[in-house]
Amino acid sequence: MLARVNFPLQRADEKGMLLVLSLCHLTAFCTPQQSADSSFDPKAVTPRVVSEAELRGLGFAAEWEFPRHRADGTPYPGKVFEDDCFALARKPLVAATASQPEIWLGDLLKEVHRAEWSKTASKEVLAKVKNHVSKAEYEKLEDLLTAYDLYSSKWNPRKGGQEHGMYFGKQWEFNKADWVHAKSDREVEQIAQLIVADLAAIKETEADYQGYWKHVKHDWERIEVALNDFRVVVDDKQQPLMSSTMIEFEFDLPFPFSTAEFQMFTLTRMLDDGSPILYLFATGDDLHWLAGYDVYEPIKDRDGNWVGTMMVRVFGLDLDGVPDGQGDRHDNLRGQYGNLRRGAEKFFELQNRSKAKPDVFPYQGALPNVPVRDGRKD
Repeated sequence: MLARVNFPLQRADEKGMLLVLSLCHLTAFCTPQQSADSSFDPKAVTPRVVSEAELRGLGFAAEWEFPRHRADGTPYPGKVFEDDCFALARKPLVAATASQPEIWLGDLLKEVHRAEWSKTASKEVLAKVKNHVSKAEYEKLEDLLTAYDLYSSKWNPRKGGQEHGMYFGKQWEFNKADWVHAKSDREVEQIAQLIVADLAAIKETEADYQGYWKHVKHDWERIEVALNDFRVVVDDKQQPLMSSTMIEFEFDLPFPFSTAEFQMFTLTRMLDDGSPILYLFATGDDLHWLAGYDVYEPIKDRDGNWVGTMMVRVFGLDLDGVPDGQGDRHDNLRGQYGNLRRGAEKFFELQNRSKAKPDVFPYQGALPNVPVRDGRKD
């Protein structure tokens, strides 16, 4: 498991008192150490321990959480999408026979990743399940397990014809009365991908906002974590229950437009079953609305060994005064997810290179402790 780090945290309701806690964030955090320490990171962000009331009141409001169920308990299409995708990993894709053991998604992921996601390897693993799964399931698997362009030096997330290893579900739309925060064009996109990295590696990569400047085909002009708005709620054992932060983004727009700015609020917490969820919500004059969430499922092989993570994002975005459609949103999502995947896999491989069996953070009942790094340029 990734090493847990102790962070000196300022408790807002105990003036002048520093508590040494092990905590996490959406994508986590750390506090700068003394400058004499060689591990000092000037980009590290300091979290504050607060009550849930303060986090909700000054951080991420409860009403900003992207709804997964209607008021009557029925699921929105996004929840149906995540359940359908995760179902691929929760049972064998092919039953065992006298001559062949059962085949799980993890078996296929392990094989294609070992072959460095070559076109040939993708075709071979897909052939093993083609006549054993439904047409709809095969289409999902085909998109998820074909990613040779993603790992190429010529990968371009803005090219829809490339093989990115991502499965897009059908676009759906909120009705006017469904959610007050979905305004103007209320279309929602949904995407899934497989990552050969655990939850902690994904979150560490996600939280390294300084690393966003190295993303392929990014349009960022400014990335600034609000240094005083990183709030964490802990339980009696000083373990995190939820955390919230705010990041100011500015990104370039195509001609004849200039740039767009918004404040992105994030919330990480555990659902009723103990699994983590990341909520996103943004405000700003350049937005009608921007919101979404990420959920995660471990991928295992037939022997129960961990192989990777399936990550699902449900996401809506509508810029004010800028003509943007589904193609633009898909470009955006491919860039977000593809860069995250590539970075998380490199980080996870580096952390586990000399180990016979990788350390894997649990997917229920805990949140990983990883550093948040500010994205300000020097």
